[in-house]
Amino acid sequence: MENTIHTNIILSESMQKSDISTEVRRKKTNKKGKKKKKWYFIPLIILYVLLAIVASLVITLFILNILFQGVYVSGASMEPTLEDGDFLYMRRRVSPNRDDIIVIQARDEKGNNLFVIKRVIGLAGDKIYQENGQLVRQQMGKEKQYCGSIGENHRDFPTVTRAVTVEVNSVFVCGDNRTNSLDSRTDWFGRLSLDGLEGVITPWSIQVKAQLKVIYKFFNVNQFVGNSMNKKEYIYGERGYCKTI
Repeated sequence: MENTIHTNIILSESMQKSDISTEVRRKKTNKKGKKKKKWYFIPLIILYVLLAIVASLVITLFILNILFQGVYVSGASMEPTLEDGDFLYMRRRVSPNRDDIIVIQARDEKGNNLFVIKRVIGLAGDKIYQENGQLVRQQMGKEKQYCGSIGENHRDFPTVTRAVTVEVNSVFVCGDNRTNSLDSRTDWFGRLSLDGLEGVITPWSIQVKAQLKVIYKFFNVNQFVGNSMNKKEYIYGERGYCKTI
């Protein structure tokens, strides 16, 4: 009888130990499962965040393209302000001011029409000339303003005695890269009619042009731009391609 009771006690104790060890293993398993579940949600959270960022960018670009006209820059005549491959936005149906950067219709040396991106130096009535290697703008009733170098290739540009007067409804434009730009300093290029004005580049898009360039490259916008242009003559395309010459 005592042996039986003793055996039962041993069995009971072993069963309790077994139950305890089983419970411990179950808790450990649950903890591991919870840890796995926690790690399982981290990639999903990252994915949702990335999708939200992409969606916000798409919506932002969609709105910008409704409010403004996109412009893709090709060429080096506006360096260092603008560089080849920059993406910008311009406002249409606005009148330019002096020192604005505009997109306007011009002709190349072969007489082909194209749209160029240049800086406005002078408006109607302004007198433009060079003085000591500097390009000068003389507005009526105001002091003369220096507008940067005349450029090494334009040392023969008129001085004050033969100053160029900008005609009505015209603009005198220059590239910021004065040593590598065809513009109003050249006789055959001349002043450009405002009838060919496409728009004025927004200052904010110039300030964030590096970010816009990255975003548009990510969405491969250049492919769509390239499909809408005449690559031989670099005609300003439906989606905003223009060349700096």
